[in-house]
Amino acid sequence: MKELVREKILNALKELYSIQIENFKVEKPKEEAHGDLATNVAFLLARELKKPPVNIAQELADFLSKDETFRGVEAVKGFINFRFSEKFLKEEFKKYLLGGDDYFKENLGKGLKVQIEFVSANPTGPLHLGHGRGAVVGDTLARLFNFFNYDVTREYYINDAGRQVYLLGVSIYYRYLEECPQRDEEIFKEIKEIFEKDGYRGEYVKEIARRLREFIGGDLCSPKNANLNEIRK
Repeated sequence: MKELVREKILNALKELYSIQIENFKVEKPKEEAHGDLATNVAFLLARELKKPPVNIAQELADFLSKDETFRGVEAVKGFINFRFSEKFLKEEFKKYLLGGDDYFKENLGKGLKVQIEFVSANPTGPLHLGHGRGAVVGDTLARLFNFFNYDVTREYYINDAGRQVYLLGVSIYYRYLEECPQRDEEIFKEIKEIFEKDGYRGEYVKEIARRLREFIGGDLCSPKNANLNEIRK
């Protein structure tokens, strides 16, 4: 609605004064009695046109009153107040009913590329409610940017390599070896030193180790079969 009124004001300025400006405001008035929308454009033209704002506002109001979009255009102390006609509002409502959400679309993005990275949960720890919240917020932002014609890329970074994943593997293997009745104590000692310095100590590590044992049995109790890459998988 604001853009529509702005366009009509620009057309009036061209017709009446052969002038164009862009920095005027079209806003909803603080008081309902002042109409649906109002503009300060007359104040910005006073110096250039060498006329009082109240006179400019009245001239513009008289010109714009002929437009069937409005049931009233009123000049008040240099401001111009607009009231939309019932016919116009009915037509706009009909467009909304037919167009649905597309009625509110604006080409704000103009195809500008935007990348939104969200969730990207740390793979060395369990998921929690915060990750769920991040998923909702991230997806909502992506949909909004898409709606306003941005070229959106959604990104979920999977950081499943490097030292943190190595330490997770060591931590799981340490918990796994704890339950091995027959294990190489030298290997266990080396793994334990790494674990006690930098390992992950959450209960979830024990649970993963338990499931690993259920899946492969005691195959990794033997040093020759100890393969941290397999644990990572």
